[in-house]
Amino acid sequence: MVPSIGSKHFSAAICIGDLGGETNTAMKTYIDDEEVLIEVTYYAAPKPMRITGSGFGDCDPPEPVEFEYKVLHPDGTPWPELDVSEEDDERIFEEFMKL
Repeated sequence: MVPSIGSKHFSAAICIGDLGGETNTAMKTYIDDEEVLIEVTYYAAPKPMRITGSGFGDCDPPEPVEFEYKVLHPDGTPWPELDVSEEDDERIFEEFMKL
């Protein structure tokens, strides 16, 4: 069964292999009813503020989550002309976090 969000249908699967990035995760999903492969090239979890001493300024500021990916054709070739909406971007990140 393929889950759906609104009119978008997607399925996610994790593939482990050499995909040429700092991670090696790929997901199959749909953008604008087109099947695509999402290659996650970088992920860094958010970090809270860290106190490093007792003086003013003795801390490391919080760091937000970092998430980068490439949109590929199902055969793995780049698909740069496909527009990814904010909703698709958020959905892709949510699906990645579920893996």
